[in-house]
Amino acid sequence: MSKRKASLRSAQPARIEDLAQRARAEQQRLVVRAACELLREDGPNALNVRELASKVSASTTIIYTLFGGREGLLDALWRDGLDRLADAFEKVENRDSLIGLAGLARAYRSFAINNREFYIAVAATPRSSVPVRDTRPFQILLQAVRGCMNRGLLPKAPADAVADAFWGLVHGMVSLELGGHFSSGKVAEARIIAAGSAMLSGFRR
Repeated sequence: MSKRKASLRSAQPARIEDLAQRARAEQQRLVVRAACELLREDGPNALNVRELASKVSASTTIIYTLFGGREGLLDALWRDGLDRLADAFEKVENRDSLIGLAGLARAYRSFAINNREFYIAVAATPRSSVPVRDTRPFQILLQAVRGCMNRGLLPKAPADAVADAFWGLVHGMVSLELGGHFSSGKVAEARIIAAGSAMLSGFRR
């Protein structure tokens, strides 16, 4: 057998495996897209395996094969949503400043409003294989907090504690807004910034 033929034969299994992986990834994208539509239309309670399988014209088996079930699907949405949130955070300029921290709060709120399906997944996933602290958006926030401390804009304190407080406050306020708590978006944004400023002032004392 020539070296050329041997090389071609050895390359075939790798190519087949690559094609299979691409097909699986495309199937996952289609299911995630359908899940997003269900979340956007009816919220997390409407996202069940049977209805989702019907929406993509497949059996329930495909959901379990690709994600292991509903929780695995929510986890995939959670990861995708946090990646998108990180992209939004990275667009905020001068993050190592108090104005930059306010910009991160606005970016979080804007993401939640414009990507409700991903925000619902982030909020609805009871447990993920990746803790929030290990995700890109939280690490971007943590770096911003450390930058403010290094510049003397915030006192030296456990940066993760400040980031936890910031994340929890903004997440809670945005959840209130999506639940219809505030009279308008303008009021909601003003309250979020005011609450964030008050929280950071506590750390500056």
